[in-house]
Amino acid sequence: MRTILTLAVQFLGVLWIAGNASAEAPRKEPFLTPIDVRNAADNSTGGVAAGEVVVLLVSNAGPAEMVPWGQAANLGETTDIGETRVFFDNVPVPVIYTVDGRIGTVVPSAVASKKSTTVIVEYRGKRSAPVTLTVVPSSPAIFTLDGSGKGPAAMLNETGCCNSVRNPALLGSVVSLYATGEGKLASGRTGEELAVTVGGIPAPIVFTKNEGSLQVDFRIPENAPTGDDVPLVLSVRGKPSAKGVTMAVRSPRSRIVVAHQDAATRGAIARTLEAAGFQVIESRESQQDGFRPPEKVDLLVLDIVMAAEKALALIAGIKETSPQLRILAITPNLDPAVLKDADLLGAQSVVSRPFDGAKLVGSARTLLRKKSAVY
Repeated sequence: MRTILTLAVQFLGVLWIAGNASAEAPRKEPFLTPIDVRNAADNSTGGVAAGEVVVLLVSNAGPAEMVPWGQAANLGETTDIGETRVFFDNVPVPVIYTVDGRIGTVVPSAVASKKSTTVIVEYRGKRSAPVTLTVVPSSPAIFTLDGSGKGPAAMLNETGCCNSVRNPALLGSVVSLYATGEGKLASGRTGEELAVTVGGIPAPIVFTKNEGSLQVDFRIPENAPTGDDVPLVLSVRGKPSAKGVTMAVRSPRSRIVVAHQDAATRGAIARTLEAAGFQVIESRESQQDGFRPPEKVDLLVLDIVMAAEKALALIAGIKETSPQLRILAITPNLDPAVLKDADLLGAQSVVSRPFDGAKLVGSARTLLRKKSAVY
């Protein structure tokens, strides 16, 4: 019995020693290859440009939980966070964030005059082998909402709110895109070195700023195409960003859907609003069940005597793509029951019959008065 107990204790001791030896085994050096150095905006490889924000897909480096540079210091001053450092040509550079397997950093501007550069990752005092990268004049890429480098761009409209399918920018307005990989730009020549196209139409650049990432403010051409996914391209000294980045654009003319059961009345309302400069779409009774307008709608002029279920279906169909829809109800009179129905349908204004054109247009303009969005 004693022999068995002794053997059991010895076996457990061996397990404890083996387990602790494994726990205390020295960590491997960080490891990465040239293909692990990616443009932070579109994940492209093949060379780095001065000032480019990059992501290092490194093995054996980075803490379990992300440590962002904002917790330590300003971006330009932070070269050591989460026990992580990055060196280009043996010079420490800013670390934007660090987490197991991923490090965000910035290629120093000093590489602009070189044909190649070396990058080294240090984690907990252990360094990777130097990785040699080709230096390119530029590698422009636009930041997108999902970080893939494709689809809707991460940009702001003139109102200060994000550009999206539900919040398209107006033709002729100024918007801001954000990019990286522009390389070293000549001072005072930004307008000559950068170019933006919207749907293939050149867009005038009105302002640029480079503080970690490149901000480009440009005016959407009046003759640019409209839609939810208009192609957006940034070019630096003739080199374009990758295809597939888009933005949402619409006409500055307010769009109105007129839904009235009587064709003559519906036509008269439409003509009155069109004469006032609005873009009008008529919704006939046969279309009202599940009606989907071809484009974004700003205002719905609704006949209050329409069957409730059809009215609700019409409103729901338009609000699916036009969440900021305003509703103007046309009522036979202003008695409490009718006003209650208008309120239940979400109408913000009511016009009773008979009405004149000036009153109708005035009510529409009041509802559509532009308000700056809060961002």
